[in-house]
Amino acid sequence: MQASSATPDAESSPSVTMKSSKIAAAKEMLAQFSEAERRQFFMNGLAELEAQESATTHANVPVESSSNADTGDASLPKLVVSQSVVDGFVAPFMDPHSVVEDLVKYIDWVTSEWSKSYDLIAPIGSVIQASGMGKTRLLIEAGKHRFVMFICLRGPSENGYPLQSDIVKKIPTDSLLITKWLLRLIIACMRHLVKTLEKQPLLTPAEWISMQLDRKLQSSFWSEIVNTMESGSMRTFVSKFPSDSPRVSTDDISDEARPNRRETACELFKVEMEKLKSALAGKQPECPTGLVFAMDEASRLSDYPDDKSIDGHTHFDRFRELFGCIARCESNGIMGLLLDTNGSIDKFAPAATPTKANSLRAIDAKQLLLPFWNLRSFDICTAKDSFELVSCIITTALKEKTYNSLEQLFDNQALETSLWQALRHIGRPLWLSITNAGEVHSMVRIAMSKLCADTDVFSVFQMQSNASNNQNTEPAYRAAFSTLVCPHIKARNVKDTAIMTEQFMALCTSISNDREAMTIMYPSDAVLAEAAHCTLKFASSNTVSFKKDRLDTTRWYFMLLQLSVDISNGFMGAGDRGELVARIVLLAAASQATWHASPHCSLTMPLTVSRFLSSIFSGSALNTATDQSGSENAWRDAFPTDLLNGVIFFNHFAFTEEHSSVDLLHWAFNRCAAIRCRDGQIATDLVIPVLLGQTYTVLMIQVKNQAQKLSDRDIDKITLRHAGFTLQTDKDNNPPPHLVIAMSLCERKDRLVVQVPKDSSNRYVIVAGGFREVYSGIEPIAGSLSLFNSMFGREQFGQSVDLTRFLTTMTPFESAKHYQEESKGN
Repeated sequence: MQASSATPDAESSPSVTMKSSKIAAAKEMLAQFSEAERRQFFMNGLAELEAQESATTHANVPVESSSNADTGDASLPKLVVSQSVVDGFVAPFMDPHSVVEDLVKYIDWVTSEWSKSYDLIAPIGSVIQASGMGKTRLLIEAGKHRFVMFICLRGPSENGYPLQSDIVKKIPTDSLLITKWLLRLIIACMRHLVKTLEKQPLLTPAEWISMQLDRKLQSSFWSEIVNTMESGSMRTFVSKFPSDSPRVSTDDISDEARPNRRETACELFKVEMEKLKSALAGKQPECPTGLVFAMDEASRLSDYPDDKSIDGHTHFDRFRELFGCIARCESNGIMGLLLDTNGSIDKFAPAATPTKANSLRAIDAKQLLLPFWNLRSFDICTAKDSFELVSCIITTALKEKTYNSLEQLFDNQALETSLWQALRHIGRPLWLSITNAGEVHSMVRIAMSKLCADTDVFSVFQMQSNASNNQNTEPAYRAAFSTLVCPHIKARNVKDTAIMTEQFMALCTSISNDREAMTIMYPSDAVLAEAAHCTLKFASSNTVSFKKDRLDTTRWYFMLLQLSVDISNGFMGAGDRGELVARIVLLAAASQATWHASPHCSLTMPLTVSRFLSSIFSGSALNTATDQSGSENAWRDAFPTDLLNGVIFFNHFAFTEEHSSVDLLHWAFNRCAAIRCRDGQIATDLVIPVLLGQTYTVLMIQVKNQAQKLSDRDIDKITLRHAGFTLQTDKDNNPPPHLVIAMSLCERKDRLVVQVPKDSSNRYVIVAGGFREVYSGIEPIAGSLSLFNSMFGREQFGQSVDLTRFLTTMTPFESAKHYQEESKGN
C-alpha cells in the first residue's frame, strides 16, 4: 500500500496533476479490498479527493476550495451556511431520550407557574447549553407541538444557522422607542396567528413554524406582521400606553410616576389573549401554553442599546417588563423562551441589588424560573454501528498485505479522511451538521475557532509576551487543556464557569436554584480534542496550516502556566500522585509520534505500540533499558511482536466509573480516547486501548509520585486481576499480551527496567523511574513538565502551592533543569 509522495506545500495550492496522483495512489491502495460493507467507509477518502479535483476543474461548483481543504490558508473559514447545515434542520430528528417531550413539558410548566404564582417576575424560561448541542433544532421540534414565534437575533455577519430573522432589522436602536415597539410586536404576532387560523382552520404548529424558517416564506410572514405593527389601528390601540421618558430611572413598570403603564399593558394583552384563546379553541389539545415567543441568540437583547446612559435599561429589561404584564390563565397562555449559551445566567438573572445597568428592581432568585439545560444530545448522532466505524476501518485496512509496514499504512490521507469522517458522528451534533462527509479538515478548523470563542485562533494562542492582553487567552488555554486531559474541574461559581460554556464549549451539568453555582465539564469529544492539539502544534502564527510540526514549546508552556494558575486558585484540582502530569506526557508523546510516523497526514492517526513507546521515552533511555538480569537493550527483544505491532489511537482522555472490559476498550478506541480511571481505582490510573488483531488488549499505566524507589512488591500488584479488568482469553484461559507501565515520577535516579512474564500471564512491564532523562523523548517540554510535577504532582485536591516560586522559576525554559537539579541537591 503506497502513500502519496506528493505532499502539497502549505503556502501554495496543489495542482490538478498532484490531485490526480493522489487519486491514483488511493485507488491502488483500495484495489485489494473485498468486504463491501466495510469498504464503503474507507472509500470516502477517495471520494473527497475526486470532489476536490472536480471543484478545481469546474469553478462554478459551489464547494470549498481544494487548497483550503488540503493545505489550509491564512485564515479560519467562516461557518458558512452550506446545504448540509440546512439539511440538518430538516433531517429526521434523533431523540432517544425524549428531550423534545421534556422541553414541551418545561414550556407548559413555565406557563402554569405563572398562572398560579404572583412572586414571579414574568413567564419567561430559558434553554441554555454550550454551542453545538442542538438548542435551536430542539426548539423547532418542540414547535411542532406548540405554536412558536421564532426570532433569531444572530448578527447579520455572524456564523451559524438559522440566519437572522427579518424582523430583527426593524428593532429600533433608540432605547426610548423599544418598549412600545415590543408591545406592538407581541400584539401583532398574536393577531397574525389569529388571522392565519381563521384562514387555515387546520393549521398545525409544525406548519406555523416552518413558515418562519423557510427563507422564501419568512419575508412575507414578517412583512404582514410589520404592516400590522405600523397600521393606524395598531398605533391607536396602543396609544394609551405611556412612552418611555428620557430620564435616568431605575424604577420598574409600576413606578408611581407612571401609574398607568402596567395597568394599560395588562388591559391590552388581555383583549388580544381572549381573541387568541378563542381562535385556538379546538385547534390543539387544551394545554397551559397557547403561544411561545422564542428568542434565539437571546443574549443580544442585553447588548442593546449600545448607549445605556439614557435610562440604564437594556432591551431585555423592557422585554421582561412587558411579559410581566401577560394575563394569567389556566390554558392557552403566553410565555417567553430564551435560547443561548449560559452567559444568559448572568444577563437574564440580575443580582439582587438593583443597578441602573442591569436591573429594574431588586430581583430574588425565587422570582425567576430555572433554565432548561439538560439537552442530553451528546452522542445522539451515534447509531449503534457508528461506534464500530473506527475499529472497522482500521481492521479492514490491516487486512491489506500490500504495504511494507504498518507506519506506511497509517501514513495515508484517504485513511485519515475515513477515520475522521467516522468520528464526526461522535460527540456534539454540531460536527455532523456543519460539514459534508469529506471536509474533515474544515471541520477541525471550525472546531478550533469554536474553542477560541469564534475568534481568530492566533490572536488567542499568541506567543508574544503581551498574550495576556487578549481576554480570551486564559480561558482558551483552559479549554484546550480540559478537552485533552480531562482534569477535575472544581469551580462552581457562575462568574468563573459561565464564560466557559458561553464561549469555550464547556457543557453545563447543573445549576443551583439560586443561580450562584454552576458545574461544567468537557466530555469526551475527539473533534474538539483534535482542535486543541492543532492549536498547540502549528509552526507559524501567520497561517492556519495542517503541516506537521514538533511540539511547540511556547504554547505548551502557556498551557502549563494557565494550569498552574487554575490549580492555585481552585478552579481545577491538581490530582493525586502525578496523574495529571502522566496524562500530559502520554498525550504529548502520541502527538509527537504522529508527527514522525505520518508526515503526509495532518490529524491524529493510529500508531503502533512500538512507535508510541519510542516517543514516550528518550532514545538513550530505551537503548539502555535493562531486564531483570541487567542486560541492556532488552525491550524490543523481550516484547512479543504482536504486542509491539498493536494499534493505539487516541488524542484525549475520557473519564469513566466503569471497570475496564473489552466493551469499554472498544468504546474508548472508537472515539479516539484513552481512559482516565475512576478515583480510588486499584492497580492502575490510566488505560490506553490497544487493538490486537480482532480483539483488544491494554496499556495499563500506574503513576506514583514518591522519592523512594518503587518496590518489586508494588509493581507485582499492577495486574489485570487487581485492577478488576476483564479481557478476552484464549482456549487456555490466558489473557492476550498486555503492557504495564509503572511511572515513578519522583525517583531521584532515572531508570528504565523491562520485565517479562515468567508464567502464562502475558504481562509485560516497563518501570520508568525519575523524569527528565527518561522522558526526554518529548523534549522540549519535558523539563517544564518535570518542574510542574515537582511543584504540583503530590498535591491533593484543595491544597495550596508556592505559585510565585513556580512562575518565577519556570520562565524561561532553561531554568527548569537548573531548578530540578537544585531541588535534588537540597
